[in-house]
Amino acid sequence: MVTAPRQRNQFNVLRQQIYSSLEKAQAQRNTFKCNNARLITANIILSTVAAVLAGFSGTAGTAATWKPICIIAAVCSGGVAVTTKMQTPEQLTEACECVGQLKALRVEMITTTGDLEEISEKYQQILSEFSTIDC
Repeated sequence: MVTAPRQRNQFNVLRQQIYSSLEKAQAQRNTFKCNNARLITANIILSTVAAVLAGFSGTAGTAATWKPICIIAAVCSGGVAVTTKMQTPEQLTEACECVGQLKALRVEMITTTGDLEEISEKYQQILSEFSTIDC
């Protein structure tokens, strides 16, 4: 059990660092989620517009309108390719994993009178494992 005042202070400092890292990781995860949601929406809209325009130019388009309509549909299709490449599902997954591990460590600190060194090592391992996540 953590009893010495110095050790208790170190425990509280570590706890605060873990809480701070968790907040940063959660903020980054939320940013990734919002960005991916926007890009998915853009994909759906652009692909729908491209399909409608291509269908329209093939069925109701005239000799004068089918070329410009097909060009716009092609631009929309290119937009789909670009927004698909901009999505970052790997970063979102990594941020979610980091948040999960930090939450587990936070719970461990609350529910245990565990070894300060062991918890500190786990925390450092999480930080090094998820070095691409700003936590």
